[in-house]
Amino acid sequence: MMANELYLSWATSFAGMALPLAASITAFYMFRLIFMTFFGKPKDHHVHDHAHESPLPMTIALGALAFLGMFGGQFWLANLDIMGAHGTWFESLVGIQHHDYSSYAGLYPGIQLQNTYLGLTPDTINDVAHHAHGSALTLSLTVAALGILAAMVIYLFNKVDPAKIAETFAPIYRTIANKYYIDEFANKTVIRLSIVVALVLKWFDEWVVDQVVLTVGRINKVFGFIAAWFDRTVVDGLVNLVGAVSNFFGAALRLIQTGRIQQYVSFAVAGGLLAAAWLILN
Repeated sequence: MMANELYLSWATSFAGMALPLAASITAFYMFRLIFMTFFGKPKDHHVHDHAHESPLPMTIALGALAFLGMFGGQFWLANLDIMGAHGTWFESLVGIQHHDYSSYAGLYPGIQLQNTYLGLTPDTINDVAHHAHGSALTLSLTVAALGILAAMVIYLFNKVDPAKIAETFAPIYRTIANKYYIDEFANKTVIRLSIVVALVLKWFDEWVVDQVVLTVGRINKVFGFIAAWFDRTVVDGLVNLVGAVSNFFGAALRLIQTGRIQQYVSFAVAGGLLAAAWLILN
């Protein structure tokens, strides 16, 4: 048997068991909800006596969902096909005539697919489809009835105690009640790993990135103090020294630069006498 055939056979068998079981469980818990809500005695009389209708926004939202649930997929309304006699838009998408069955050719060697599915005529295909629909209808009603009957026996007629069932199948009950321990698995793997990674990144940010930034800041601070000292002591000192020397010589020159002609003549005569004495003496 080819690998594709094995996979198709296994998938078909699994779907044939899992889908009816899921449908039966769905019918069971939906009618369990109905029986526990609208039948029997209330567990809390205070809550029961003070029950009230939902507020208007919630009622509008529920009404919209109910309308879409009943008519949202019925595009036959546009063609006035009220009872859906000619099928719905969804059936036109998934109907046999719209399928490309050429991908199945490899599963069935020797069968030529020429405008028919596996060499079958359109009439044969329709017969098979109608038979499959009848089988699906019978199976759907059967599993739904079984689920509803089980809910009636347990929660409407109280023939079976749910607590005893939970005690009998304690491991299965605990597994389902704990949501197959998916949350625990996620907490111990993904969430815990995320926390560890976050703590590592936090440590790296605080002790590596922040320390590098702080070290660079301290170095810049030290160089800033050195640059400020050099600016105040050397640069400003040299500027101030030039200013002081200029001020000194300016003050000295102001003593002889009085603007008086008599003083200038006296300095000139004195200078000439000093020069003559120095020449005579030498």
